Amino acid sequence: MYLSTGFGGITGCIFAGLTTEHFHPKWCFFWYSFFGLVVSVFACQLTKDTEKNKAVDDGTISEISTSQENYEFGVRRERINGGASLESLNQNPIPLRNGFCFNLKKNCQAIGRALTLREIYFLVIFFIAKGILSPSFEEFSYFFLMNEIHISKFTFALLVLLGQICHIIGALIYKAWCRNIDTRWMIFFAMLVGAIGSFLNFCFAKRWNLVWGVPDMAFLLFTDTVFSVVGVILYTLPIMALFAKITPARIEGTIFAFLTGTMNFAGSIISPNVGTFINHQWVHVNKKDLSNYSTLCLISCICALVIFALLPLIPTKT
Repeated sequence: MYLSTGFGGITGCIFAGLTTEHFHPKWCFFWYSFFGLVVSVFACQLTKDTEKNKAVDDGTISEISTSQENYEFGVRRERINGGASLESLNQNPIPLRNGFCFNLKKNCQAIGRALTLREIYFLVIFFIAKGILSPSFEEFSYFFLMNEIHISKFTFALLVLLGQICHIIGALIYKAWCRNIDTRWMIFFAMLVGAIGSFLNFCFAKRWNLVWGVPDMAFLLFTDTVFSVVGVILYTLPIMALFAKITPARIEGTIFAFLTGTMNFAGSIISPNVGTFINHQWVHVNKKDLSNYSTLCLISCICALVIFALLPLIPTKT
């Protein structure tokens, strides 16, 4: 699945780079609007059979009962109390319930029961806390590259393209050698590499790479390549694999989507908004005045060290 995401990102980067370089940005949004329709068409081709886990015997799993099971048990008990025989109950099966409201209630109950598991609520706390303690300043990095380093939009797209290629390489490396390593150790090394990457970004913002004799593009290519591969190997794929391991049976889709959504919410919503708040209140960087951009990078360096305190929230094999 992650390999497919990487290949899709490669195609998207090339198309986006050419479009933003030669056309008005509105055309990017115009073409992007069609992808929702494409996804909807493919989603309509999915059937119930695609949701079945061939490797799981439903008759032997009883860790967390579903809402439908509770409903059936309650109806059977009411019928038995009313004088119905077991033979009549077997001959007249209880009809299944369905519908949006019922499914919504069932999913919320499943999430509520799963959150009572230590591994799951620890992960939720980890993602939320990491989003708060590790602010993102990526939008300011974009303007720094455009206005201070003076790279073109197409070059920026090529850098993102390189990152997508590195995602594929990272996925292959993880599958070959890293699947059996404890997740907490993988996250530890991911945090360590992230701290190094934050320091290098600070050095780049201070333009120390030129003092060291390293050209801007060489520095960007090296950091993007190395840290993109390492990020996939040490953080993204281990976390996804951990989701699959700790998700209770029979509600895999609901809980996996909940955990993934929580991680994305923390990384895409909480972290950037915290970064924007910090900049608005104290640093005051904008696309026309990037003189204090290095201060944002310094804040990222400090926060990259602070989040090591969250490491005990990651479950271990024991």
